Amino acid sequence: MGRIIAYERVEAELAAFSYPLLRDDAAAALADVTVTFEDDGDENLGALVSETQSDAFHAVADLQAELAAVVDGRIEH
Repeated sequence: MGRIIAYERVEAELAAFSYPLLRDDAAAALADVTVTFEDDGDENLGALVSETQSDAFHAVADLQAELAAVVDGRIEH
C-alpha cells in the first residue's frame, strides 16, 4: 500500500533524495505516494513529477519549483 502525505510535506519527501536526480528516477520512487491538497483533492506524486519540464534536478529547490508549477497549472484549469 502506498503512502499519503499532505502537499505541505512534499519538500521533506523530496529532501530524502540525493541530488542531482533524474526526473524518471524521482517519478518512479514516488509512484506509491499520494499527495492530498487542502481542497480535498489528491494526486499521485510520481505522476506529478513526471510532468515537470527538466530531465534532471540539481537540488530540492529545483524539483520543488517545477512541481509547484505543475500543481499550479492544474489548479488554474
